Amino acid sequence: MIVDNNNLQCVDRHSVLTGNLNLKVAFESFGWHATEINGNSLHEINTTLSLFKKIKNKPKVIIAKTISGFGTKTMLDDVVWHYKTPTIEERDQAVKELENHYL
Repeated sequence: MIVDNNNLQCVDRHSVLTGNLNLKVAFESFGWHATEINGNSLHEINTTLSLFKKIKNKPKVIIAKTISGFGTKTMLDDVVWHYKTPTIEERDQAVKELENHYL
């Protein structure tokens, strides 16, 4: 399982709304193998998925610490994009920025 942990909820930061819940500790307390990674790194995601193939005796979770809107300027780490629909211009700009970042 992969959990996207970008510290944002619909109206504010997760830490403001629910306190400092440690997801890794929470999953481990239920017997899961939990690993925290930089979820914006495709390399870390692929490496961790490969390592997880070796773990056979318990459920596995990747806690992907991400930055919402990573790879864009206007959407980067802004809670408003959890509910706002971009205009066509904003969408096109974001697609260009993501293509420049990932391709």
